[in-house]
Formats: sequence, C-alpha cells, structure tokens
Amino acid sequence: MAGTIDEPVTLTVALASNAIIPGDTIYLRGGVYSGDFKSVLIGTEVKPIIIRPYPGEIAIIDGSLEINGQYTIWQDLIFTYYGWEKRTTEIPGGDAADMPVDKSVDITNRYNKIINCVMHNTCGFYTMAESAGSEIYGNLMFRFGFSGPDRGHVHGIYAQNHADYPQSVVENNISFEHFATGLKFYSEGGYFDNYRIKGNTCFNNGIPYDRGNGSNGAHHHWDLLLGGLNIGYLDELIENMTYNITEQGTRGNNGIAWGEGMDSPVITGNYWAGRDITHSGTSAGPMITPTVTGNTFIGPPARFSEYEDNTFVDWPGTGLKIFVKPNKYQVDRANITIYNWDSQDSVTVDLSTVTGLAIGDTVKVINVQDYFSDIFVATLDANKCISVDMRASSRTIAPPLLWTVSEKTFPIFGVFLVQKY
Repeated sequence: MAGTIDEPVTLTVALASNAIIPGDTIYLRGGVYSGDFKSVLIGTEVKPIIIRPYPGEIAIIDGSLEINGQYTIWQDLIFTYYGWEKRTTEIPGGDAADMPVDKSVDITNRYNKIINCVMHNTCGFYTMAESAGSEIYGNLMFRFGFSGPDRGHVHGIYAQNHADYPQSVVENNISFEHFATGLKFYSEGGYFDNYRIKGNTCFNNGIPYDRGNGSNGAHHHWDLLLGGLNIGYLDELIENMTYNITEQGTRGNNGIAWGEGMDSPVITGNYWAGRDITHSGTSAGPMITPTVTGNTFIGPPARFSEYEDNTFVDWPGTGLKIFVKPNKYQVDRANITIYNWDSQDSVTVDLSTVTGLAIGDTVKVINVQDYFSDIFVATLDANKCISVDMRASSRTIAPPLLWTVSEKTFPIFGVFLVQKY
C-alpha cells in the first residue's frame, strides 16, 4: 500500500494528497528533502494533521515550504538551504535577483503550528495576516539572510496580524544572528495586531551584516521590532529576553512602538540588555493606555524611562540572572538563557521547573550558537541542578554558511537547549 513504511510516497505527493485526513500523522524518514514544497493539507481543531520525523530519525527540508492548508502541525523538523553560492549582493533591497530569496518558510493560511523545529541559513520565515491563529513555539532560528549594499536582509520572523482576526502566538523561541531583525512584527499596508509574544530569546541580530559592511541600516537590525505605518492593537510582549553587543547609536537594539505607535500594549516581565536598549527619536510612536511593568532594562532605556514600575540598570549589568523556560510540547526539554555579568567560570542552573526531568537524569545540553557541535552531557544533582561552563575557551561559535564567525558572547551571555539524554 502506498504511503506505508514499506512503500513510502514522496513528500510532494503526501503534502498534496486528499487521502491524508484530519488526525493523520505524516512521518518523514531520516534524510534530506530538497526542493520547493507546498502543503494543502487541512485538518481540524481537534484533529490536526501532524508532519514530523519518524521516531529516532532526523528529517531536513532543504529549500522552501509554503503552508496553504489549515490545522497542520510541523514538529521537530530541520529547515535550511544548502545551496548558497554567496551571502553578499550588490543589488539593494530584500528581493535581490542573485540571492535565494524564495528559500523560506511561509504560512499563508490560518491555524497552523510550527513547533520545536530548527531553522537555519534560510531566507526567512513569514506569517502574514492570512495566517492568523498560528502558533510558533519552541523553535531555534539562526543566521538567516544576506548582506546588501543598503543593509542586511531577512529577519528571523516577519509577522503580521489584524485585530479582528484570531490571536497568533510566538512563544519560547530562540532567534539570533540574522542579517536583519530577530523577531519583526511590522506593518506598512498591513497590521501587527493581536500577537502574544512570550518567553522568546533574541540576541545579536544584525551582527553578521555589521561585521561584513559596517553599521549602515542599523535600524533594521533590532532584536525585537513592533511597529509600522499603522498603529498596533492588543499586542502582548511578555517575559522576553534580548542581548546585543552592537552600539547602534540612537537607533536602539529593540524597536517598540516604532512608527505610528501601539494601542493597549501589555509589556511585562521582559529582560532587555544592550548598549542602546530601546528605540528613541522622532520615529518612536505613542503608546496609548499601555501596561509597562516588571521589566528590567540594562542599557540606556530611552523608550521606557517614564514608567516607574520597572528596573533600570546602566550597561553592563552585575550579578547572575538565569531564565529557564520549560517546553510545553516536550516536558523533558527547556531553553536556558544566562546573563553572567560577573564572568563566573561556571554557573549552576536549577531545572526543578522542568517537570519531565528527575533527580539523577542525564541531560544533553546544547550551546545554540554551535548547535550541531557544542554539546555536553550533565546529570541532575539532588536539587535537580546542573553546572554549565561559561568560559569562552570552552564554548564554540559556528559561522553562517559562507560567512565570518561572530564574536563570542561568552562568558557574559549564553543560551542553551537542554533535554533528556
């Protein structure tokens, strides 16, 4: 029978098949799937269609994916593009003809989910207003894009939604070292409304471009951007973490309420660190009836200094701050973000909030800046803690394909993915 383990079908056939019904799971056998793929699969809210690797195997999509169906879940996959010939163009703009700008992941319809995937060295990840009700959760996204004569191009996520549409969620992702912005919620003719943006770590975005071509276009290289030519409504920015070592002058490392501003934003519990932390100047728009509480700003907090129920610290910070974000779809997994301001050689990380781990369990700990190589194992002690070596000499950094490796953030800052071994 076609579509069984003994008689598999191609990915192209599976994603177009009307024989795949709500509640089905498509297993991708281990290997590389090269090409440009389109999915028209339609599940239901209670019976989504799941696309994931076969247990114990690694499935890589090398090329592009367009998700045109509804109620599908893409989980534990790797998305990349291996066909780069160069990462620099002399053609300005994000649609340069000599760059692989079509090698991206695009969600074009509602109620789809991307969960716990690894996405690297592509030309983008797009969720437009038509993809309302989407969930982007637990993904690792790094080193998207290319360098142009005008600026770096391609963001970790480029997202839009409308206030009248269902809420979209971007949660617990790690997004770093893209040639442009880490997470970009932006409008020109569209809208950046009704997003729940929670628990994401974004760092050193724009760094590849800055190393290659100086600091032109620095305002396109934020870690977080919420703004545009229409006012944003009902956005929640909660418990996100950023870190950026680039000095960007008055442009800032985060652009919040840029352009026309935001109405009724909730900005709480964030921890943002950078030499110039938030956008200021004439293009910083108003925030109408905002909730801005419990945030920590390390660096000049130009955009938020008027709000009293927050903590403001000059750059650099002091002490140790560790965030552990358990993964709701894989209970023995978590993201760890460490601000090691005093440069301790090693730090103790408490994993007691990760419900799928127990005392004595062995875990695999991955330095996300060298995801495929810098991996070590540790055993949870009697307090469900592990020790993490933060010395720069112990940690390695992988470069983008065909590009220069970035400077190490260690020992000051590090991000790790931990899961049961």
